[in-house]
Amino acid sequence: MTVRIWTVIILYTMQERYPVPYSRITVPDTIIIHNPAAGHRNRLSDVEEVRDMLKGHGGRVELAVTSKTGDVTDTAEITRQALVGRFKKFVIAGGDGHIREVAAVIAHTDGIMAILPIGSENVIARAARISSNLTAAGNTVLYGDVHLIDTGLIDGERFVANAGIGVHADIFHGVQPFGKPKDGTGIVRYAKEAIDKLPRHRGSPALVIVDGEETFSDHLSEIIALNFPTLPIINRITNRRVLDGHVDDGYLDCFVATAEKPSDLVFPAVATAITKRGNNTCRIVTCESIIVDFRTGKPVNAQADGDSLPGRTRHEIQDDPASLLLQVPYGENTIYQEPAVAA
Repeated sequence: MTVRIWTVIILYTMQERYPVPYSRITVPDTIIIHNPAAGHRNRLSDVEEVRDMLKGHGGRVELAVTSKTGDVTDTAEITRQALVGRFKKFVIAGGDGHIREVAAVIAHTDGIMAILPIGSENVIARAARISSNLTAAGNTVLYGDVHLIDTGLIDGERFVANAGIGVHADIFHGVQPFGKPKDGTGIVRYAKEAIDKLPRHRGSPALVIVDGEETFSDHLSEIIALNFPTLPIINRITNRRVLDGHVDDGYLDCFVATAEKPSDLVFPAVATAITKRGNNTCRIVTCESIIVDFRTGKPVNAQADGDSLPGRTRHEIQDDPASLLLQVPYGENTIYQEPAVAA
């Protein structure tokens, strides 16, 4: 009952911040899709408290639990059946991969996505300013604004926050080989994989076509396409603000890095300063784009929202504008170009 009690207390004491009193909130037909494999422990009891909190506000509220392995097919099928059953709101209790799979089904429908972030990294939830505290996240499901945002596609696979190819995708593949469960979670696990992969990484000769403009590089190491405004880690690595885009502006913010040596790529912020003296080969280019086409002579790994994708000699990343309805904290409008829409 903890989540429900604190939710009532918070909403009654701070209701002037919200558009309607707690007692008058209406919730459309809602399904909570819970992935028990997400995160470091099973949060089913916490998710059930949020479900109970949502009940009694008008519509149906149901909880569906995926298989213990968080099976992708299972998640997609539950979502499709919920669409057929005319559910309006899809509350994802899981991590980034779980969110991505549901988004792939409800994109370009009138289904609204809301998030209870219980994954290991929760990149999408953090980018959307959704609290990791399930009481606060539950409040967002009740009171949050709904925005029509862009998503993206990489090789036909939908992503919500980011996608890319190159050395960071190699690291993701090391933690979670394509089609298999993760071999560990958390920043320490990814750091260990980076220590293993970076010394052996070599950039690939590649042709990159950005919105029809061709560029060739002998040592392409990295392409990251960001749907949400720049991820904080990239700001820190590059020692600069990449782009100040919005999640609904019809563009992807792209980050392209080339380097002849792995050591030049590890600390680009330092490398940028050293480059002025001609001692470093790292080059970083940023741009806004709609379509990025990557072609090389050998297969290069890719990722979408942290999920590994097959290595290919050609990858295409493109923006899919106004494709997903996402519920976010009430009044938060710093990452959106357009106002909230009617839910």
